[in-house]
Amino acid sequence: MLRAHTGTLVLVLVTLAVGLLAAHSYFTGQTDRPNCAMSYSRPQYIEQTEFGRSWTRYSAKYKLFLYREGGYDVHNTANRIPILFIPGNAGSHKQVRSIASATATAYVEMLGKSPELLDKGCVGYDFFTLGLNEELTALHGYSIVEQADFVNDAIRYILAQYPRARARYRLPSQTAEFALPESVVVIGHSMGGVVARTAFMLPNHIPGSVQALFTLSTPHNNPTASLEWHVEQIYSQVNQFWRHGFHNGTLDNVSLVSIAGGNLDSMINSDYTYVGNLAPPRNSLSVLSSGINDVWLSQDHQSVLWCAQMARKFASLLIHIMDARQPSQLIPLDQRMDIMRHQLYPAIDYKQSDHIPYERITSLDNYRYIREVEGAVKLYPADMRMLAENSQERRNKARGLHLLPLFGARGHIIQIIYDPWLFSDTVRDYDEPNVQLALLGCNRTSNENVHCKTLSIPTVTKLPLKQDGDDPRVSVHALHYIEYPVKEFAGFSYLGVEVPVKYGSNGFLRAAITEQPQPRSFKLGTTSTSIKIPGNKGALQVRNRVRLDVPETPFVVLNAKIRVRRSPQAALTASPQFAPIVRQSDEERQFESKFWYNPESVDLAIHGRGAYFSADTLSTAPEDDAWTGIYMDFWTDPDFTAEIAIARFTGGAVLGESKQPDSSVPVRALLATIMFVAFVSTFVPYQFAFLVIYLAQLIATARTLTTNTTHGAYQLGLLLFWTSSLPYCAPELLVWVRNLSVLWFEDAPADHNLVNVAGYFALRLLASYYMVPRLHSEQSSRIVGWMRIITYACFATALTCAWLLCTRRPYILYSVSNMASMWLAFVHCSVFFLRFSRDYRSKSPTVTSSKCSTASSGSENMSEAEIELNRKLR
Repeated sequence: MLRAHTGTLVLVLVTLAVGLLAAHSYFTGQTDRPNCAMSYSRPQYIEQTEFGRSWTRYSAKYKLFLYREGGYDVHNTANRIPILFIPGNAGSHKQVRSIASATATAYVEMLGKSPELLDKGCVGYDFFTLGLNEELTALHGYSIVEQADFVNDAIRYILAQYPRARARYRLPSQTAEFALPESVVVIGHSMGGVVARTAFMLPNHIPGSVQALFTLSTPHNNPTASLEWHVEQIYSQVNQFWRHGFHNGTLDNVSLVSIAGGNLDSMINSDYTYVGNLAPPRNSLSVLSSGINDVWLSQDHQSVLWCAQMARKFASLLIHIMDARQPSQLIPLDQRMDIMRHQLYPAIDYKQSDHIPYERITSLDNYRYIREVEGAVKLYPADMRMLAENSQERRNKARGLHLLPLFGARGHIIQIIYDPWLFSDTVRDYDEPNVQLALLGCNRTSNENVHCKTLSIPTVTKLPLKQDGDDPRVSVHALHYIEYPVKEFAGFSYLGVEVPVKYGSNGFLRAAITEQPQPRSFKLGTTSTSIKIPGNKGALQVRNRVRLDVPETPFVVLNAKIRVRRSPQAALTASPQFAPIVRQSDEERQFESKFWYNPESVDLAIHGRGAYFSADTLSTAPEDDAWTGIYMDFWTDPDFTAEIAIARFTGGAVLGESKQPDSSVPVRALLATIMFVAFVSTFVPYQFAFLVIYLAQLIATARTLTTNTTHGAYQLGLLLFWTSSLPYCAPELLVWVRNLSVLWFEDAPADHNLVNVAGYFALRLLASYYMVPRLHSEQSSRIVGWMRIITYACFATALTCAWLLCTRRPYILYSVSNMASMWLAFVHCSVFFLRFSRDYRSKSPTVTSSKCSTASSGSENMSEAEIELNRKLR
């Protein structure tokens, strides 16, 4: 008995081993560590009871709520700027609370500091949120369409409330005239982002009703789990609509922002969240949370909603783009995208506005001291104190000027890195550090007089000093880095660095004119690659760049070992001013960015082209999005040399005989067929019918294994064969049961397609009484020979489809299994018909009475066994 089931036992053990390895990889193989601080709120959810049957036909199972933050929101009627939150797969309307609470808190704090902003249209937000019955939209395509239809109805209802609400509750501004809202800001989490994009292409969508769409961890390019063909079809239609919508003018004023969690999001592949191939750069932005200023960490699929660091940054982003004076309730598109890039991208990647234009004329009379420096400007608290004490006669001046000669510096840049604690007495707003430094172009008019012109207040890049295990409740300290081209100072003899005179007890500043850092390319092989920094650039360059020439594949993991040693130039320096800071980026895409501070080793995970991207997705990607490798930036103390050893690890993806029939077979088979057709075509989805068939096969297997070894093995084979189709029916069954719980009886038309389960039903009906007959080569019928060839061809085709297509579209396995079952049922019927025809032809014709005696005498000579065999054959 054990020998008969050895193959099954081996299969179970191998499956268990693979499952344990996958679990070990999931729990111990994460490249990042979670470090989110918990967010807190005082939520109140007010159901919009007026949003009933007269507004939407989905009122029986979907709900609309208005969020109110306790302690801040007074009125229970919306009269500010509307925002609609759409939860994702199995999501709840309550998931909006962290973002809504952080936005309400940030708005009240902003209004307390700058009440004049109210006249500029900063009136706050009203958060609406949808209760979508926690449906499994990731697994059921028809639910995506229903929810998108409901979203359009909800937007129409929300916009209709504002004329009456704003007339009843007047906004407090005395001078500004606010326009009535004509659009709603939409935030979609996970599949909620796909639902939001689907709403644009439905007939009940109001053009212009959504001009800003934010998606959090949304798989835009491909479904995460392709368990149903309808999901795949919706993705294809929606993505095609959005690609063409920006060319035909349909989506001209829509901004699409996609934020993903990165490595810790094990539910959604962050590669699929990139929207650069769906919308032009003027309208779209994609970024991972690990590269967002003041966030700087990866997040899992749910924490992207409640992570305190992310909620505060998202709230700041929303506040900066509001303008109730516009019908869209937002600032214009170009300004909106410019602000969002400034908020989300590291400044070193922010190329839309390299600097803030600002000009003023200055001279020696404006400074406490002017100091000309050769090489590099190095400031520490002791230096600041000495400079301040040596210029007491100008103690009323608050700033000093350091001059760097520009002779022979054509094509160079200035690099400035400093710790803001050096100017702690002058730092009032940590989020706006630009007030500390200014860059000037200067010329000497005499030995004592200098004439300068301030060209810019440079944009600052924050370099977080954050390590794994830091307390998430404590604000992350960051160094400030400025990189600016010297060509902007053409016509000047000196580049001036203007700094405050007041100083703190800690910190440093280092500024030097150096060559433009060009990325040194390294093509990684199977062995380690060693890189020395700063290399041959001397002891001035603070930032160095390395490009790793690796393929754009999700199946490559790089590990970089980093160690720092003293260089001979640092003989008098006890320790570096700052430990190495490492950044990973993808250059032009500006999608993935991540920082490490003083790491012993870093794991470089690639989020580029996702696995199994379709060809049409790749063909529409802009040329600027071409993969050029991984870029690594190293900020190190130039007096020290950093050595980096990079090792490459490549891995795979983290995936005969028959039973005697009963005399009542025809009647039972006919009744079962009638019930099957009646129920599946009217009320029951075909997935439920398959589940019943599978359970019947399971019971039959359990019965026959104990009584008939041969027939039991056949039943077990069918059970294992059909088990591969079971996961593709579970999502629809869950949606169906959930809809029944709210008395919703409308199903997708495709769920009542009899063909989708006909093969399983027919083979189960026949398997109760017969095994699949063997097509022996001894059988001389030509038809049997062709059937044998076709059977081999069918199973070879099914195997090929499983290898080539089902990795990307696994729902095809269900159809392949159904067609194979249908063919086996056809073989059943065909062989039975052939046997019946053969027996009929071989049966003797009606004999005369003269021959009866002969037949009778012949039969007397036959043994009882032969007589019994002859009776069975007939």
